[in-house]
Amino acid sequence: MLKNEKKTIEIETSIEPSHTLIWLHGLGANAQDSIQILSNLDIRNLNTRFICPNAPERIISVNCGLKMQAWYDIKSNIIDENEDICGIKESVCIINDLINREKSRGIKPDNIILGGFSQGCALALYAGLSITEKINGIIALSGYLPMKKDLISKLNQHRDINIFVGHGINDPLISPSYPKEYVEILRKNGYNNIKLKYYDIAHSICTDELKDISNAIKEMITKKSITT
Repeated sequence: MLKNEKKTIEIETSIEPSHTLIWLHGLGANAQDSIQILSNLDIRNLNTRFICPNAPERIISVNCGLKMQAWYDIKSNIIDENEDICGIKESVCIINDLINREKSRGIKPDNIILGGFSQGCALALYAGLSITEKINGIIALSGYLPMKKDLISKLNQHRDINIFVGHGINDPLISPSYPKEYVEILRKNGYNNIKLKYYDIAHSICTDELKDISNAIKEMITKKSITT
C-alpha cells in the first residue's frame, strides 16, 4: 500500500460535532482544494466536522507516468476501462479507516456524509455504496461509477441512502452521459433517493451547484429525502 505523507485537514464548526462530512479531492488536487470547495458552502451552522484527506502520490499512466496525488491510477483515456482495481480498493480502505475513526470519536455512521469531486466522486460512490454500515448520504460531483460490475455485486442493503449527483453539461473530461447511466443503474437496483442535476459548466463547480449541494447536505443532516 502506498504511504501517504500528507496530513488530513480537519475543520470543526462546533466544540462537539454531531455529523461528519468526508470530502475527497480529484486527480492531481489536494485537501486544500477540498477546503476551498467546502468554504463556499452554506453549511457552517450545521454542527459538523469536515475531514479532507490527501490522496497518496502515485504514477498516473495516462499522464505519461507522471506522479501526482491520486486515489488510484488512470490507465486509459476511456475512464471506466482497464481500471486500477487494487488502487481503488486501497483507497476504499482509507475511507473505511476514516469512518471507523469517526465512530471512535462518537459519530454514528448514519451521521457521516461522503462527498467528492471527479476521481474523489468516483471513490465516494464506490465506498459509500459498498461498505457494510449505512452512512447518511453521498455528494457526487463531476464523476462516474467505477468498477460497475464488481460494485453491483457488492451493493449494500441501505437502498434508502440519499445521493446528490451534479455534473456539467460541457464536461470534456468525464462525459455528461456517465451520471445519467449510473443513476439509472442505481435506481434499477432500488436506490430511489437520488437527485441528479446538470449545470452549464465544464469540469468544475458553479455558484448554483454550490447552493444545491448546501441544500442537499442540510436535507441529509435533517434526515429528509433529497428527492422531495
